[in-house]
Amino acid sequence: HPLYIFNSHNHHDHYHESVASIKHPNKTYIFSSDIQSLEDHYSVSPHNTYEIDNLIIKTLFSTDQGVGFIVDVDQMTFFHPGDLNWWHWKDEDERFNIWQKEHFQNAIQSIKEEIDLACIVIDGRLEEYRYLALDYMCEHLTIKHILPIHYFEDYSLSSQLSLDRKDPRICIPLHNQHEFKLKK
Repeated sequence: HPLYIFNSHNHHDHYHESVASIKHPNKTYIFSSDIQSLEDHYSVSPHNTYEIDNLIIKTLFSTDQGVGFIVDVDQMTFFHPGDLNWWHWKDEDERFNIWQKEHFQNAIQSIKEEIDLACIVIDGRLEEYRYLALDYMCEHLTIKHILPIHYFEDYSLSSQLSLDRKDPRICIPLHNQHEFKLKK
């Protein structure tokens, strides 16, 4: 099977040059256009659709940097936001928070597909605002499975999430190597 390696943007928690050392006989790199890499790769930018092998990849504008991905493959649809999130910071200027809300909601409203697996940012640094993106996406999209991301290795967020949101679609990761099996 081929291996497709996606990188949404050039932040250290999303991209590292070590991806070049991944050993696989049939790998393909798909990087946001803000990533400068010596590896042969497809460079993608927001608001485009790309066909690569049997993948259909739609890119979304990020509210931070780079792109979010919607990937259709083998009759399944996956969403990975990168840093596309409703970044509402308690001590930030209100104009910034309004911009974040509007641009996040516009990006999510552009998604028309039913999503089999949606990765959704749950960032503990946002404190009481960490579920804004999750709640908005659950209300406005059809999603079968949800995988929280952006934990920065703080898996106590999983325990809190399981108490705060009793949604059976949410896969609660307990550690960095936690595996989930999806049903079509």
